[in-house]
Amino acid sequence: MTALFVDCGAAQTLAALVVGDDVRHFFFLPAIDDAAGDGGAEAGDLFLGRVKTVSTAVGGAFIDIGMARDAFLPGKGARKPPVEGASIIVCVKRPALGDKGAVVTTDWTAGLAQGEEHAIRSDADGINPPRRLGSVLPPVVRLMQSLGRRLHRIVINDRRAAAELKAHAPDIPVELNADPFAEHDIAALIEESLEQTALLPGGARLIFAETEGGCVIDVDASVAAASVSQRINDKVNAVAAPAIFREIERRAIGGRIIVDFLPPTSERFFAALSEELNQRMRSISGARAGKLRKDGVFDFTAPKTQASLLTIASESAGDDWLRPGRRLTADWRLKSAIFQLETTLRRSPRARPSLRLGRDLFAHLQSNDVWLARLSERHGARFLIEASDRLQPRDYDLAE
Repeated sequence: MTALFVDCGAAQTLAALVVGDDVRHFFFLPAIDDAAGDGGAEAGDLFLGRVKTVSTAVGGAFIDIGMARDAFLPGKGARKPPVEGASIIVCVKRPALGDKGAVVTTDWTAGLAQGEEHAIRSDADGINPPRRLGSVLPPVVRLMQSLGRRLHRIVINDRRAAAELKAHAPDIPVELNADPFAEHDIAALIEESLEQTALLPGGARLIFAETEGGCVIDVDASVAAASVSQRINDKVNAVAAPAIFREIERRAIGGRIIVDFLPPTSERFFAALSEELNQRMRSISGARAGKLRKDGVFDFTAPKTQASLLTIASESAGDDWLRPGRRLTADWRLKSAIFQLETTLRRSPRARPSLRLGRDLFAHLQSNDVWLARLSERHGARFLIEASDRLQPRDYDLAE
């Protein structure tokens, strides 16, 4: 059974895709009261764009769709060669990532009924590009529709959002739950997925070194080597292989991925690890497998369809390339603090929590005072938020 758990908070909407008991993926959406049309171009969005440049050198065209960066239309993604200056209807295949604009296609009619296609073409007539086409649905509804064929259950904590979901997909059961993340402790899993290391049963661990182009993953026997001596390499590899693909999905890692397994001790264990990796690779649509080498190094390429969790949550900690590092953004830290505050208020109706913020977080809250207004509207005067010079600029402390 595939389920979507959704927490509609004052600062953002968090969602998690769960298959069986396995939390597979996290989604970070605007708060439900934010204007639905203010976001960027997401996968599945339709635009009437204008062909800005046709480039034979890169094999495609750049399309102005009204975003900060022009979208790219690959040559193979166009039904007919685009003409510079012409209007064109495109569908977003991959949203903008980093300094790269969205990737679009002209094959936008798949799955649409004849009446829907006609309505979109009529919407495109007589208007000047660039412009978004079709009605702008709430982000949580758009997310559900992108996952709709796989969903068997939705658990959410907002009545209005639940009603919108039921209206657009009456066949998917929608449950109201004041604390949807408690069932799988999803908030804790998000924080764990930002750690550089992931612990494995028996004391081994995975170490992640993520870059813009991909990721290097080291399988480290660590303390497991001291407790088990016979075939430790093969035992650790057998545990690491499924964990790696689970972490890749949760962390939304794409691009070139290199995994440094421990060297298999025999041909039999090498063949077993190779078969396990081949099976896991089939679960990643569009992935291209490399080769497992005798020393345990395995490489493959996974589609980079979105920003990774690390990219969303963090930023460069400095310009010193000799000691590169990252830190959580003020936006991420403040939203985490507000989430914990709201969770406390929901779980403890009589609690009167106090949230103290470092100066960076308090300044960020002042520039987003609508979040504070929503907290007051939802929970009344049961909480206190104040600045504290005793905390580091991006630290916070929640006390009940």
